[in-house]
Amino acid sequence: MSTAIRMVKMLQLIPSYPRKISTRDLECQLLNRGFKVSLRTIQRDLNSLPGHFPLVCDEQNPQGWFWSEELCPLERSLLSHQEG
Repeated sequence: MSTAIRMVKMLQLIPSYPRKISTRDLECQLLNRGFKVSLRTIQRDLNSLPGHFPLVCDEQNPQGWFWSEELCPLERSLLSHQEG
């Protein structure tokens, strides 16, 4: 499957604050949906996304990722599959 589709799916899997998801959990969720991707690729993707989306990493061990409380309408649309 394409990288863009995988990235959108990954964004949909990230919960809104105060919930969070680890990179390992994202890897498992993506694998369960047919996306064969390494943990390192997921980590790189996540580290590049906060400049484009309001994603937050809690910097704990293991790191938890979540959507900021302040989302624009497009981002809410991306999340609608997950939270709907």
